Amino acid sequence: MTGWGKTSGGIFGQIPNTMQYGYTYLISKAECAATWGSQVTDRMQCANDNSNSACNGDSGGPLAVNDGGVWKLVGNTSWGSSSCAVSMPSAWSKNSAVYSWIQTNADL
Repeated sequence: MTGWGKTSGGIFGQIPNTMQYGYTYLISKAECAATWGSQVTDRMQCANDNSNSACNGDSGGPLAVNDGGVWKLVGNTSWGSSSCAVSMPSAWSKNSAVYSWIQTNADL
């Protein structure tokens, strides 16, 4: 994941001068729903590794997976904990679930 979001939570969180990145792991919908309940839909995917998190200002940023040396965009930052707690999963769009919409509307 990469982004320009805050590097700490809350209203007075620090805003970085350089783009930030972090490594994380996709988790199951059930694991994510254990924290976020029905807010998690089939068009979302969550990630968490207890060491970094999406934060305010990261929205829209990429979630990419290295697939045999090729980086693939699999999601875009959507939401997470308002305090940017690394113990809580963050949510991204699930681009595979909306791929046909992207193809139709992106004029590719």
